Amino acid sequence: KSHSADGGQEYDLSLVYYNRLTLPEQRLYSAIVGAAERLDEYSDTVDYYYDSDNLRNVLISITAEHPELFYLREDGVTVGGSGTSVRAQLSYIGTPAEIDMMMSELERAKAEYLSHIPDGADDYTAALALHDALIRGCSAPDDGDDNPLYNCSYGALVLGKATSKGYAQAYQTLLGEAGIYSFLEYGQTDNGSETVWNTLYIGGGYCCTDVLRDDPAFASEPSLVLHPYFCVTRETAAGAYEPFLPDLYSSDTSPDYYQSQELRAGSPEELNTLLVREIGKACAAGADYFELAIGYETGQNEFYDTVISAIGSVRDETGAGILDVCDIYPLVSENGVYMIGLQYPPQNTPDKLSGP
Repeated sequence: KSHSADGGQEYDLSLVYYNRLTLPEQRLYSAIVGAAERLDEYSDTVDYYYDSDNLRNVLISITAEHPELFYLREDGVTVGGSGTSVRAQLSYIGTPAEIDMMMSELERAKAEYLSHIPDGADDYTAALALHDALIRGCSAPDDGDDNPLYNCSYGALVLGKATSKGYAQAYQTLLGEAGIYSFLEYGQTDNGSETVWNTLYIGGGYCCTDVLRDDPAFASEPSLVLHPYFCVTRETAAGAYEPFLPDLYSSDTSPDYYQSQELRAGSPEELNTLLVREIGKACAAGADYFELAIGYETGQNEFYDTVISAIGSVRDETGAGILDVCDIYPLVSENGVYMIGLQYPPQNTPDKLSGP
């Protein structure tokens, strides 16, 4: 994909980060990418001087735009030389033979994930299928488990463990295989906390997805998939994080997952109907949680009473063993997205683990 920049120059739209680099940074970017593709220890010589900020910009850009170079250790790349004639020294996560084996494993894992896309699926349906499959197949690492492979697509797709960067890079990889254009977005808070999400082109416009934040990782329901950060606006995805990129591609609207799945209530009557249906489905499946969205103003107490009333209706109609209590978790309050937690008598939930 390409379009005209100011002055009519054509540039590759798929290289969002590369296009924002200075000319010297672009030269270093190309030199490092070329060396990494060949698994060389040193890049070609570049006739410029670089400081640590230049190198950081370049490495962030490469990571964001080249998920296939997952084996490049970003923290192990240095630049040195004499005067303005410098070259980069690269570091990898394994030997060429080990990396070749990992790439073969990654190809097999990608094929398995891509098999979840329904035949004839449009881009939105394909993106949703990959989102759900990735959440079911991956989880965040345990505290203290800081394997660097969790920061890349290999960790997510092959090892089944990933950080926000690993989830995002894996999703980017899968979207690319499905023919869907996307790129990574970095965000940072004032205290230095960082996260990574995806911006993707769906249905003629850009929207954002944060797969990690849609993975609840509940011990009681490890396969539970949520969607509050699937195909949302950039403002929703960023939240309290300050994006690294300027706002060049986002729009004020995005596809509404909850509307498309008939999970958004536009009135109290619709909410009651939705709750009865979803509580009934949850009871039949033995599920503790489900998600929904509300498209109108309602008080917390009123919302809770409506859920309890719907629980009673389901129990009266089906005889389901479910208690007259519930938990309501705001997922993205400004979008009216919530998760409902149900409770069952102990005899109806054998061997249950702890909840969220």
